[in-house]
Amino acid sequence: MRKRLSSAIILLLIMLLCSELLAVPSFAAEMPDGALPVTVKLEGAVLPEPEETYLIRLKADYSAYPMPAGSVNGVYSLFITGAATASFPAINFSLVGVYTYTLYQEAGDNEQAIYDDTVYLLTVYVTNDEHGGNELKTQWVLRRDGADAKQDALFTNYYESVLPVSPPLIEVEKRVQEKKFTKTGDLLHYSFVIKNVGLAAIVKLEINDSKLGIKNMIVDRTSSPFMPGESNNNLIPLILLPGGVTLIAAALYLIWKRKDSVPD
Repeated sequence: MRKRLSSAIILLLIMLLCSELLAVPSFAAEMPDGALPVTVKLEGAVLPEPEETYLIRLKADYSAYPMPAGSVNGVYSLFITGAATASFPAINFSLVGVYTYTLYQEAGDNEQAIYDDTVYLLTVYVTNDEHGGNELKTQWVLRRDGADAKQDALFTNYYESVLPVSPPLIEVEKRVQEKKFTKTGDLLHYSFVIKNVGLAAIVKLEINDSKLGIKNMIVDRTSSPFMPGESNNNLIPLILLPGGVTLIAAALYLIWKRKDSVPD
């Protein structure tokens, strides 16, 4: 009896060993290379020269999750130069489960750029073959901020137009209508012509002329900017004050001298 029992136990052990040896191993699944394309799109009137390189990161939400080859501390860095499309290397999975990752762009250092800060959530489902086999299969879903599933990730970077800084530049011609005035109280029609010879529009002018007694005179062109190439004639009636004749005469002398025509 003991002999038969021992034989049965030995036979059972042999059968268990054979079943282990003949068992079909489970095949790992993968998210293949190129399965998740990432596109960088550029907008703006002036794009960078040379082209800028953008950094896209794929980060595992748990450090033990499988990652593409070349990852460091659960983060894979994908570099894209200019407006282009690239993809992540394959990710291999050996166990059934749900794996989550975060996909985002690192902001660059170009002060004229507005970098897309969209954050994507990648979820990978690893399951057994529904036909009862030992193969694993993967399905993945990419979502942006809770929106509908997407096939790829898109980052749109915008470059602001920067106009060259151009200081205001004007030419001024002074004119006096009257050529003879001798006493205090005479009315003097003083005018000056301003021409915008710069590249920028002018919205406000402050005029000072000590010889004619003009101080902090404001010409406000906010509602109608003084455009490049435009001339503006300003006529100012002045009453001669005591001592003003000498100042006016000196001013006229400078004006006429500037025209290379000094009157008698």
